[in-house]
Amino acid sequence: MQFTTTNRGSPLLCFNGYSYTLDKKTDIQKRWRCANRTCKGFLYLDAANNVIRSKEHTCTMNNALCEKRIALNKIKNQIVETNSPIIHIFTETTRHLDDDVLEHFPEYSTIRDQGVKKRNVKNEFVSHVDDIPNSLQFTLNNRKFLQHDSGLSDKSRSIIFYNEEFIEYIKSVHVWVVDGTFKSAPNEFYQLLTFSGYIFTNIC
Repeated sequence: MQFTTTNRGSPLLCFNGYSYTLDKKTDIQKRWRCANRTCKGFLYLDAANNVIRSKEHTCTMNNALCEKRIALNKIKNQIVETNSPIIHIFTETTRHLDDDVLEHFPEYSTIRDQGVKKRNVKNEFVSHVDDIPNSLQFTLNNRKFLQHDSGLSDKSRSIIFYNEEFIEYIKSVHVWVVDGTFKSAPNEFYQLLTFSGYIFTNIC
């Protein structure tokens, strides 16, 4: 028995290969109805989530749907609660899923775009350099990452992040790749500008 949420954030119960949505609740019990609205199956759970009684389903068991929903919520929670790259979260979560689950799984680009929006909503506006948390001022190796902040008084405020290792790399390459994006920029900023360079066959 696992509890998760629907696409719209409503409670969802996965149990024995079936999905249930919360239908009714009191102080002592909850009635969960099969997520397939043509099915008459339901569960009654007590306050400790023990099954009190149930009705047999008239629809086909779909365990893949449950696994898909659980995996999606795991990805969404990690995107909001951690600073890990979204591609890493997506890869680590989906690589253990069966083919029948992945068959109906959203494309990475869809999850990435939704994840960026969620992180932008979560991120609060930084008023000055001292307000930027240490997790953004330094790399995971404790190297200085925040290098410049023109300040709140600057109408064209700019904040620059890089580490010294990147500067040495970028000076040695023959091709720079510059990309400006508006959609991924934090709410209070106009544009996110990134610099990359080719090293051997990789981009740094």
